[in-house]
Amino acid sequence: MSQRNKDLPAMPVHPMQDKFGQVILMAGMSKLEITALNILSAQLRKNKIEDLSPMDITYLIKESYNIADEFCGYIETKGEKESSIII
Repeated sequence: MSQRNKDLPAMPVHPMQDKFGQVILMAGMSKLEITALNILSAQLRKNKIEDLSPMDITYLIKESYNIADEFCGYIETKGEKESSIII
């Protein structure tokens, strides 16, 4: 099973030890989540948050994820096309 680019960590992975001394990896947020968060942030700045109902905010969150998924898909497809070009 291969991982999609959007599901990989957005920041470098940091190894840490748990209380038993075992090494665990702290991955943080995925590329999809970071992208959706940035899109949501821009939407909330554009629409004054005081004027939004909880349903509006839920809608903006869903739309942010949809847009982020499209964006990450475009980047992945673009990368695949560029890597297949032989000069």
